Amino acid sequence: MERRRSCLVLVWITLLAFLTVSCGSGIGEPAEDFNLNLQTGGTFVLSEQTTPVLLFFWAEW
Repeated sequence: MERRRSCLVLVWITLLAFLTVSCGSGIGEPAEDFNLNLQTGGTFVLSEQTTPVLLFFWAEW
């Protein structure tokens, strides 16, 4: 029961953080272009993508 409660709290905190960030961001506006070197040897260029791209940032402190 404690684990389920912890998971629900985590979900709510994540949802509130997302809503807080998304309210002040430029949703629907183009993102700044960037390049990433891929482990496979290629390069990912945001401006060359023809479909929407979801960016997920994760950090462990």
